[in-house]
Amino acid sequence: MIQSEQTTIGEPEQRPISLDARLQELEANLIQWALSVSRGNKSRAARLLQIKRSTLGDRISRLERARQSGEQANTA
Repeated sequence: MIQSEQTTIGEPEQRPISLDARLQELEANLIQWALSVSRGNKSRAARLLQIKRSTLGDRISRLERARQSGEQANTA
């Protein structure tokens, strides 16, 4: 292995990552994919994701709120 002062090549990075943030990103990407494939039809998108239509609506709302609060935090 090649070593330097900061990192060792060949070993995984040791910096922390937020599992919640990564899961939220994955969920948003899957929802975007399903909505794209279903041409915006939320009932079909929910079927593709194997969740209830109401659950899809709840998750879209939650993701939008998280995005808006993130945008507000970035402008403050």
